[in-house]
Amino acid sequence: MEEGKIKSLADYLAPGEMFDNGRTDLSMVLFRELAGRPTIKATRDFLEAYARRVQAVDTKTPDMFGGKPVAAGELLKGAIDEARTEKEHGGPAAGDREAARTRAGG
Repeated sequence: MEEGKIKSLADYLAPGEMFDNGRTDLSMVLFRELAGRPTIKATRDFLEAYARRVQAVDTKTPDMFGGKPVAAGELLKGAIDEARTEKEHGGPAAGDREAARTRAGG
């Protein structure tokens, strides 16, 4: 058979090298954090904390002092730290409680 051709059903179904090189250190940190969440709520709270941090980044206005944009790793670390703080204090951060109260109409 020709080189590179599919020889069997197993060859066709095998992912090959598709997943070998796509995992970065940052993605592995994210995977571990998500896997370590004991409940759906904890997972959602972590993802929401990360999303809030990402949404707060201004990508349209250049820094007049030539500062570098916030790295994704810094945003992820901040969300991880926030989640740990919430766990230690038994609930969401004060800003999250206020947002939850607003969403609930109270």
